[in-house]
Amino acid sequence: MSSPDPNASPASRSLSQAGAAAHGKPKAGAALAAAAAPESFQAAQVSAVEALNDRFLREVVESWRSCPYARGCRDAGKLWRTVCWADDDAVASEQRILRVMAQLERAAGAAEAGPPEVALLVLPALAHLESPRFDALHVRLRTAHEAAFPQSLFYNVAFHPGYPIDNRTPSTLVRLFRRSPDPTLQFVAKAVLQPLRKTTDEAERVRTASALLAAGADTATLAAALRAPRDVSVAVAEANAQRFERESAAMLAQLEQLLADAAEVRRAREAALVGQGRRGGDLEDGAWWVVQGAAGPAGPAAGNAAADSDLSGDGRS
Repeated sequence: MSSPDPNASPASRSLSQAGAAAHGKPKAGAALAAAAAPESFQAAQVSAVEALNDRFLREVVESWRSCPYARGCRDAGKLWRTVCWADDDAVASEQRILRVMAQLERAAGAAEAGPPEVALLVLPALAHLESPRFDALHVRLRTAHEAAFPQSLFYNVAFHPGYPIDNRTPSTLVRLFRRSPDPTLQFVAKAVLQPLRKTTDEAERVRTASALLAAGADTATLAAALRAPRDVSVAVAEANAQRFERESAAMLAQLEQLLADAAEVRRAREAALVGQGRRGGDLEDGAWWVVQGAAGPAGPAAGNAAADSDLSGDGRS
C-alpha cells in the first residue's frame, strides 16, 4: 500500500472544523475548483469525505444517542478512520479493500495504547452500489477477512446511505441509524464487547440502564431494565425506536439534509474526475488516522508504519 500523501494530513479534519459545514451545504464545487494540483485534489477529496463523516458522527450518532458509547470513544482517542477509493465490487477492488482491512489489524496490533474501540473504513466511491449489492460485497469481504485473520481483533458491520427506513420493529429500524453519508464499514473491537457479555446480572442491569439513559429512554423502560438483565443491543434499539416515535420528523429532515449534502459533494467530485480523465478508483488510499477528540488532535494511528511494511499484495499475510 502506498504511503499517505503528506498534503492530505488530517490536521484540518476535525469535528470543530467540520462544524461550519453542519450549518450549510459543503462548498464542494469551490474546494474542487481550487484543488488544481493532483496532491491538492486528493487532499480536498479526503477532507470533504471526512467532514461529512464528522457531521454524521456528531449530528446523528452522538446527537441522536443511537450509540451511547460513541462520544466517549471519540473523546478518548479510540476512534480511527481511513478512506479507501475502491470504486466497484470486482475482485480487484475487493482485494484493495481487504488490504486496508489487513492494515487495520496490523496497525491495531502494533499500537502501544492498544487497538481502537471503533474504526471506520469509508468507501465514498462505492456510493453508486445499491445497498443490497453493497451488503453482498460486505459479506464477501468479511468472509475473506475472517479467513485471513481468524483471530481478528474486530467485529464489523456495514453502513450505507440507501438503507431503507423500516419502523415496524426496533430491530428493523436499526438501519435508519446506519444511513451514513458514504458507504462505510465499522469495526468494533472485540476487546470492548466481549467483557460486557461476561458481567453478572446485577452489573448487566446497571450497564443496560446506563446505556438506555444515554439513549434517552423513558422512565418505564429504565425501571424494567433495572428489574431484569437484558441484551444491551436490544435495549438500545428499543430506546432508539422510542426516540424515533417522538422525533421522527425532525430526525428524518436532519438526516435527509446530510445525505443531500453528501450527494452534492459526490456529484462535484465525479464531475471533476471526469474533467481530468480519471475515476474515483484512481485516488490513493491513505493510512489509518485517529479522529480528533477531547484527548487530543487528529494524527496517524500508532502502528501504521509496521502495518505498511508488513503488507503483502493480497492483504492476507
